[in-house]
Amino acid sequence: TQQAAYEGFGQAYKADNLYTKATAYNSKIKFSGTLNLVEKLKIRPFVAHLAFDYGYDRFLDLSQGLIPSEISDSFMVSGVEAQGQWNSWAINGGLSQGFGGATGLSQIHFELQKSLANGFNFAGQLMRDTRPVAVNLRLNQSDYKAYNWYNSFDPVTTQTVKAHVLMPFVGSLKATYTEIQDYAYFGLDENGLHPLPLQYDQKVQHLKVHHDQTWRLGAWGYQSEVIYQNVLSGASVMPVPELLTRQSLFFEDEWFKKAAKIQTGVRLKYFTEFDLPAYDPVLAEFYVQSAETLGAFPLFDFFFQTKIRQTRLFLIYEHMNQLFQGQNNHFSAPGIPYRDAALRFGLVWNFFK
Repeated sequence: TQQAAYEGFGQAYKADNLYTKATAYNSKIKFSGTLNLVEKLKIRPFVAHLAFDYGYDRFLDLSQGLIPSEISDSFMVSGVEAQGQWNSWAINGGLSQGFGGATGLSQIHFELQKSLANGFNFAGQLMRDTRPVAVNLRLNQSDYKAYNWYNSFDPVTTQTVKAHVLMPFVGSLKATYTEIQDYAYFGLDENGLHPLPLQYDQKVQHLKVHHDQTWRLGAWGYQSEVIYQNVLSGASVMPVPELLTRQSLFFEDEWFKKAAKIQTGVRLKYFTEFDLPAYDPVLAEFYVQSAETLGAFPLFDFFFQTKIRQTRLFLIYEHMNQLFQGQNNHFSAPGIPYRDAALRFGLVWNFFK
């Protein structure tokens, strides 16, 4: 709802009392069973029916064509899941295929995990997933003229390869390679004025490496989380920061004859500059833009939390480095300032153990 149209969103069909309502229904009915065909291996065949309905209480007959009132689809899905042990390897996988729907629906995934000596752990995953494009990219109605569309997009296919190694002292190291065919997203129209649903006709290839570890010395601890990522192809439609990090230095102890457990410290968050997606309030969605680069600023938080029996108290002072800057010059999206320094606290009291 909106009392009066805002010219920044373009021309509107009405000058005041704007109102749009979308309704969605979805259902899933699934039947499955478990078969123990081989020792330490469980097979679960299943069959399911999926259905959804999404739309509005009106259809629009516009100069660019008819915008229907709703989209709906239903699928019969059959597949099998497997979980078990092979020698010292844990196995988890499955496959499924949809039938009868207007667009594709299928999934294949396979995971292996092995615990090695001296605290080492290895896991790997392969996945291929095909599913329809999100409903609001396919159909949207609005009192603003530029926000009405009805699209028939190809299904999006995502292929992922993951590897995870857990090493003592070094920590957790994850690497993920993702390839997306027919990637669907919100971009800008040819005039660069309004968000528009688009589908990329080439492959998007994304690489991410994630390291996480906590080191402790007595009551002191240090947690480091670093993410490196690179869009090998399709960076124009999937902008990401090359480097993200979160570093925490904290102190943990037990007070009052070990009746209270406390933790306090400081946290740093940082990400490198990139074309941060812009936010559109009409769609309540982010869209790709290339006019403004944001990022490369640190954020410091102070935190304190304690647990006394069934009660937990926490206090966080966010963005405290603003105290030393005098003003907030940071943005979380183009045109949207990052939140000011703020003190948050809370109390969690469990009445039962």
